[in-house]
Parts: sequence; C-alpha cells; structure tokens
Amino acid sequence: MKEIKNLDFYNTAQELTKEQLLVLVKMYVAFSDEKGGRPTMEGFANWSKQFNGNSKRNAITRRFASSKEKNDGWYNVMKMLGRTTARRPEWSIDEILAATKQLYDQLGRLPRARDFKSADSCPHPSAIIQHFRRHKYELPNEKDYGGITKANFMMCEKYGIKNEIEMPEFNSEPRKYTGEKLVKYGLDVDSLGLERGPVNEQGVVALFSKIHTLIGFPNIVYITQRTTPDCEATCDIGYDEHSVYIDFKYQTRIYISDEDIEKIWNHVQYIVCWKDNSEALKKRLKKTKIISLRDLLLDPKIVKKINNHFSVLREEPKTDERLHPGEVILMELKARNIKTDDFARMLQIQSSQLNEILKQRQGINEEIALKIEAVWGITAEFWMRLQTEYNLAVLRVKRVT
Repeated sequence: MKEIKNLDFYNTAQELTKEQLLVLVKMYVAFSDEKGGRPTMEGFANWSKQFNGNSKRNAITRRFASSKEKNDGWYNVMKMLGRTTARRPEWSIDEILAATKQLYDQLGRLPRARDFKSADSCPHPSAIIQHFRRHKYELPNEKDYGGITKANFMMCEKYGIKNEIEMPEFNSEPRKYTGEKLVKYGLDVDSLGLERGPVNEQGVVALFSKIHTLIGFPNIVYITQRTTPDCEATCDIGYDEHSVYIDFKYQTRIYISDEDIEKIWNHVQYIVCWKDNSEALKKRLKKTKIISLRDLLLDPKIVKKINNHFSVLREEPKTDERLHPGEVILMELKARNIKTDDFARMLQIQSSQLNEILKQRQGINEEIALKIEAVWGITAEFWMRLQTEYNLAVLRVKRVT
C-alpha cells in the first residue's frame, strides 16, 4: 500500500496512460510472485482497488486489447512482461493445499469459498471444485462433500492440523431434519397448521408469514424478493405504505464476517431468525432490529393471541350459530390491534360501510372478500363461505317462524 501511495500519479484524477497502467501491473506481478501465486486478472482487480479504491481491470482490458472486438488486454500485458497467461493452467493439488494453508493461517479458521474468491494469489473456488471433479482422492464419504471441504480436509491431514471437519459415516437414507415441537411453547398446532419449528431459513419464512402481524410486525401488503437482503416488504405503517428490508436466517450466528456485517448495517432494517445466538452481532448492530421467533413464543401473551387468531379461522361455522363475517372481522381487528378506520383505508372502502358489516347489518360480497384476502391473506372463499352459511341460517329461521 505504501509503495502505491509513493507513485507520482497516485492522486491524479485523469485516466492513467498505458505506461502508468503497466507500472501497476508490474507491481502486482511482483507482489504475486512474492506470495508464491500466479498473477491473474481477478487478483489484479482486487489488488488494484488500493489505487484510489478503483479497480483498473477494465482499463487494462480496454487499453491493451488488440482491437475493440477482442477482450485480450490482460493476455497482451502478460505477454509484454514475458509471462504466458492465455489460459491459467490447472492448479495442482499441492498448490491448492498451500493456498488453503495460507488462508487458514491468515484467518485462524478453515477458509470458505468466499475467502478464496476475495484473496489474492489463491485459486478461485470454481477451480478447486473442477480439480476435485477431475481427480479422485481417497477421502471418507467423498460423495458427501464439495471441493472446498475436501481441500480443507486434505490440508489438515498434510500439515498435521487438528481435523475440525466432522465427516460422519455415510448413510444412504436421507437425513430427516426435525425442529422443536411447537406444542411445548403452548401453541395450538392443529389450528396453526405447523407441528414443528423451523430447521432452516425457509422454515423461518413460513412461520413468520403466518404470525408476523400477531407479534407486532407491521402488516405486509406485498414483498419483492431480492438477493441481499432477502426481500423488500411494503408494509402499512400509520396511514402510509413504507418499504423495509428484511433478511431471514435460521440463527444469527451465521453472520461471521465483516462483509456480512457491513451489508446488514447499510441495507437491513430487520433480521428475522429462529435462534438469536450471537451476542457480538447485537453489540455491533445499532439500527437493525433482530426478531427471534423462538424468543417471542416464550411470551404467553403472544402465544395466546396466536392461538385465538387461528382457532377462529379453523372453526367450522354451524348454521344454527349464525356466525356473521362481520363478527369474525371484528375479532381479527382486535387480535391484530388494527383500528376500524385504518382497516377501511386498507380495503379502500368507506368507514361507514365497514361499520355496517361489523354491526352485522350488511353482508360482504365477492369484491370485499377479495380485498380482505389481499390485505390479510385469508382466502376470499373462507369469507364467502361464512356469508353463505349465515344467509342460509337466517332463511331457515324465517321459514320455521
């Protein structure tokens, strides 16, 4: 870093000339040789970010290309320096293990795929995977593990490092993952429709989608799936719609690198998980709220609210009880702590019309049933079935009298 800052053109705002770019490439090649690796375009891209924080890979590709149609700038630069890199030779097993050991010494733990990807003078994860696909080595349960795990295992064996990889005996039967029984938290699992707690990220999403409004989270109108974070949710907050970014994880301990923390800090308002088992994450995050579903289910008040909510939806209305849809909606509003005027605004109907329904003076039609489905996720068929049952019950009473 100091050598780069000492360059005459370090602080220039102008585009670098070919000669200046060539000086940078020579410095990177020397750095790569010192580390015992091969100079690659990807390695140069990461290394050259020290120069004012900008990668010079595109400049090399464009300025040294044979023509505008060709993408051979890096090859031409290496050729000028007497290096051949038309196609990087396959990494040998000794080179892979040496790079793995180098990362292990730097990180103090077994490296992961992203560590190889971001490190200088190390094989790309795809190169390691391809190597182990082409070459077979005697490893326990080789079929169960990918190239990075195999590289770590062989590195531990070669350098006498305590094997930190659990490689259990191969079982031909698929493993059955079972979460905690939700009944131990006092939940009515029959009404909820879920018997066990989550065992992965998808399970957290499923449980959260069922109970999010009952645990105090704003009502989600719709979501947009993303990569990082997992989704952008549009919620009803007050009288407006606001977008919030949510990241789902089975446990918070999964956030282990500074890169993960930086992504959360800049983009995520909520982390929804099953287990909140990282005290360090809480200390480092000041703006992001962590929602642990398991911790919330330890609150008897929340469990009671969930049970009441789903028991009403599961109940089969009897004709002689004359259960009006307005009665069910009123119970839902109380359970979700939603005001009547706010709910009328969500449905885009007049408050007076909603009050007539709640007071059982007016029934619901297909249009209102679809609007309730869009807001709460409770099917329109459910509401229309309630209305039909109620209408039939009223007619039966009238015929008898």
